[in-house]
Amino acid sequence: MFEEETKTELKRKNIEEVSTWNSAETTVKDIDFELVTMLEPTPKNMHRLMLKINELVEEVNKLKQ
Repeated sequence: MFEEETKTELKRKNIEEVSTWNSAETTVKDIDFELVTMLEPTPKNMHRLMLKINELVEEVNKLKQ
């Protein structure tokens, strides 16, 4: 059985930022006269983003309890 985490312990948990540095599948777009590197919308990257969103939802739900 899992130990129940306190709100203080949950606040200490760092959720890693999604970064283009972690992916080889990137593209460069011109946005407002600035070149911006972003994730290419590939199935692999979309899956990574979905997992990251689920991780955030899980943590928010723990905090709401």
